[in-house]
Amino acid sequence: MNYKNLFARIRKDGFYTTQKKEMGIFAVPVISNGVFAAALGCNVPASRYTAQHVKKVLKILIGAAAELSTALDVYAI
Repeated sequence: MNYKNLFARIRKDGFYTTQKKEMGIFAVPVISNGVFAAALGCNVPASRYTAQHVKKVLKILIGAAAELSTALDVYAI
């Protein structure tokens, strides 16, 4: 796997999602002062990895990551 290309795609899209075997995988970056600080993610059963559910999970994760990013920016030293 070419991680350089994968990381570039995550930076562009703002998230990562894939289906592996029997689960769907989601991850979004948490940014503090313009720098990667953490990742927020979850897994779901493959049976729930539908287009509708992917959109719903990404919306929740991206919103939570944005809140964390804002909180980290406010409390950054």
